[in-house]
Amino acid sequence: MNNILIQGNKKTKPFIIERELTFKRGDTLWLPYISKVFENSSNNLLKTSLFNFVSMDTINTNQEKTDIIIQLTERWYLWPIPVFEQASRNVNTWIYEKDYKKVNYGFFIAQANFRGRDELLRAIIRLGFREQYGFAYTIPHLFRSPNWGIEIKALYYRQKQVAYKTENNKPLYAFGSQYLYTNSDYSLLFSYRPQIYTWHQLSLSYSSYSIHDSLFSLNPNFIYDSLKHIEYPTISYSFLWDKTNSVSYPLKGFLFNTDISYDGLFNKSFSMPALLLKTAYFYKTLPRLYHAHGLSFSYSDLSRPSYILSKAFGYNTSPRG
Repeated sequence: MNNILIQGNKKTKPFIIERELTFKRGDTLWLPYISKVFENSSNNLLKTSLFNFVSMDTINTNQEKTDIIIQLTERWYLWPIPVFEQASRNVNTWIYEKDYKKVNYGFFIAQANFRGRDELLRAIIRLGFREQYGFAYTIPHLFRSPNWGIEIKALYYRQKQVAYKTENNKPLYAFGSQYLYTNSDYSLLFSYRPQIYTWHQLSLSYSSYSIHDSLFSLNPNFIYDSLKHIEYPTISYSFLWDKTNSVSYPLKGFLFNTDISYDGLFNKSFSMPALLLKTAYFYKTLPRLYHAHGLSFSYSDLSRPSYILSKAFGYNTSPRG
């Protein structure tokens, strides 16, 4: 292979594109397998969510050397999005309870591919049932390194109406004119990607929870061990091996993910180790029919009861489909 020619990257830096390729300048590619090599590299570029279309072909081919041309169509990168969502467990519950004031509304903005380096800026202001204010900045290629990345994130939540316990699989709510519940989270995440399909992440975070006296009287164990306020650091490690053909809606491939976390690091009064394992396999059975199989395992160890900190399946860990 002589040269790699890239066209259509009006904003994206070339090193971001070359990081996703399964070949490089000077490699030897066998012609019978070159279409498969192009397919894998195209899927890798599409999975970055930076491009709408990717095509690859050979040009200036002779008996010994060839050039490869990559044609790209970049996506729109600035996304201002209004927020309006129901705040119940699901739409059916929201309609059945007829509590139409239980909604969230606000504004979310995301700037993808910031500086042309696949960086992501996000900010949200959400009012209503569960107020949220947040900011995140993700740099997947720190100092132009193809392997190391970093993310900083800050989130703040507060509510005047809070589910303080669950009876018969239904949440019971407390109401107040003042904010009954506040939560803030600050995190610093380091990522390492030694290979195209492999990610390691190490996260350090700090969390704070506070509740009003009226909420405490309804459930003294809402936070933990009869506390109205708690602060603690968390350390977590995540490993991901992803050989699927899409990030959002995979149809083919396999992935494995594990998360290990320890809440309450250096905190003598509170600690909670947790483990999450997840694997999934996606495959095609008929020309227009696809199947998926997945398995998840979750474990957490909280020595004393807590309503808000107990981790289980559901919500973000619920299966798709």
